[in-house]
Amino acid sequence: MQERVIVGIDVGTTKICVLVGELDRDGKLNIVGVGTCPSQGLRRGVVVNIEETVTSIAAALDRAERLSGKKIASSYVGIAGSHIASENSKGFVAIHPIIVILHPTISAELWRLRKPLPFLPTVRLSM
Repeated sequence: MQERVIVGIDVGTTKICVLVGELDRDGKLNIVGVGTCPSQGLRRGVVVNIEETVTSIAAALDRAERLSGKKIASSYVGIAGSHIASENSKGFVAIHPIIVILHPTISAELWRLRKPLPFLPTVRLSM
């Protein structure tokens, strides 16, 4: 049976918190790991130093991975503030039809298409 791991990241002004949960057969979520780190690079919910913010998130992720024993590949991320907005967009990449598309290729191309969001640091991409 495939493991069903759910990860949530809360990016706050004072701390970054990562919870790792595992769904059991009954659909119950059991918390198997927690990682926290003081938040740096944020002022009132706004990223003012992207490098410090990414370092804080990476540290919280690392702690959660070590405690849970799980490799975190994707997550739900929460960040709040009146400055938060979203935009739907579409894009495409022309790929030569003879090339065999492997998972890293798809990830790289999709990652290249993304529009950078100045308020949300990018830590990992998963597919």
